[in-house]
Amino acid sequence: MLGYKNAVAEAGGDPSGFPTPDWSEEGTLRSLYLTGSARAVLSVSTPGIPIAGTGQQARDLCRETNEYFADLVNKHPLRLDFFAALPDWRDVNGTLEEIEYIYSTQKEAVGVTLNTSYGDLLPGDATFKTIWD
Repeated sequence: MLGYKNAVAEAGGDPSGFPTPDWSEEGTLRSLYLTGSARAVLSVSTPGIPIAGTGQQARDLCRETNEYFADLVNKHPLRLDFFAALPDWRDVNGTLEEIEYIYSTQKEAVGVTLNTSYGDLLPGDATFKTIWD
């Protein structure tokens, strides 16, 4: 997750002003134990991969993040699942490529994350029809 944390820092931090959580694998497993929970579903929280923009750098960050989560799930298959990250939907082709990878090649994610908006576009915008299809 270092790549994601660095991308947020390089962008000047979370635009909402919230600090980036100090997350760790060990902390998650400890929390499961302390709360008596059986499983956790990991995901990238706001601002998400779109903080890196819509280019190849953001696509690479997305793939790195999904590979990281998949490795954790494979390491702790009875304790962890994850929602895959997607690029900024305004990068329609990058988003479609990542969805194809997630569900046809990687096959580890139990779902995907979705932002409430991408720039000034809502997920229901006609620009994103091919993603929904």
